[in-house]
This record gives sequence, C-alpha cells and structure tokens, in this order.
Amino acid sequence: MSAWPLTNGPDTDYSQAEVDEFVRALGNPRFRRLLSILETHEGDRLSLDTVLERLPGSGQPERRRWLIALTHNYLPRLAELGVVDYDRSDSSVRYHGCPLVADPLELLETD
Repeated sequence: MSAWPLTNGPDTDYSQAEVDEFVRALGNPRFRRLLSILETHEGDRLSLDTVLERLPGSGQPERRRWLIALTHNYLPRLAELGVVDYDRSDSSVRYHGCPLVADPLELLETD
C-alpha cells in the first residue's frame, strides 16, 4: 500500500486504507459526533462515562445503544488506526489528535 503524505507525528504516514477508513468515519454523523467530542476535550484522558454524557440522547435506551457502538465499533476502530488508546479495563480513552480528523471535522461542523 502506498503512503499518503499526511502525518500524525514525526514518522507516521497513513496508508490508502487508513485514509479511506477516516473518510468513511467522517461520513457517519454518529462517528463525527464522537470525534468532535474527542477533538474538543481538554485534558489527556476521558472516561467512557464522560463521553456518554456528551453524546446526544439522554434516555437509557439511547445511552445503551451508544455504549454498545462505542465499545464494540467506534473506539476499537479508532484504536486500530492509532488515533486513540482505549483501555477497556478502566473504560478510558486517550485521544492523540489527527490531522485526518481535525481539519475535515472543522469544515464539516461549519456547514
């Protein structure tokens, strides 16, 4: 796979597949909401409860749907891409920041 010239640090290049995965993620409104929360959080780590509090839907069924999506889909995918560290044992997330997320997300949120 060829690398794209976008970097997330001194020596990190993204493959075509990784860029495609970010584009797919940004096309999903729920995934965009999660990325926006991670992008705007001040501090090193967020608890899963903090993420859930900032997501839309205050009822128990919606919160449960979000929890399942976060723990089985969104956070593992972001961890695989190296954008977050997701610690299942203490239910915490550490976001590393990523230009493939930050710049397009800012453009999408202004629409």
